[in-house]
Amino acid sequence: MTNTEPAGLRPDYIVLPVRVARGPRHVWVAYVLALLGGAVGLHRFYLRRYRSGLTLGLLLLGGFLTIFIGQIIAHVISDGAAPGGTTTFADDAVILLSLLPHIAILVWVVGDLFRIPRMTREENAFAAQPVGSDPSDAVMQG
Repeated sequence: MTNTEPAGLRPDYIVLPVRVARGPRHVWVAYVLALLGGAVGLHRFYLRRYRSGLTLGLLLLGGFLTIFIGQIIAHVISDGAAPGGTTTFADDAVILLSLLPHIAILVWVVGDLFRIPRMTREENAFAAQPVGSDPSDAVMQG
């Protein structure tokens, strides 16, 4: 539409459907994804819970970075003081600290195994709503 058209021919509003048609999600697929890739949040991405899926992935990445950076720091602190390849307190502390994000991921994914049926029902109920019935569907006034 161009700006040269008379104002009476322009529509008063434009409806922009934010949601597109969604197929139903299956509980068994979510369980398989949780068991195979729960640490990176695959089951949450499948159930369209993108922020929490991304959080799980970043938590896993943070755990690995903690191991890597912590080992460097532990080596600098110990300065090779432990002869014969024995571990120092700094090495043990780094290993314990790096386990915290991984333990949090384990607890989260095990908890999700109990929440998957409810999350699937919620997603399927939301997907069944017609486009435009949700307040999150944008309407731009013209």
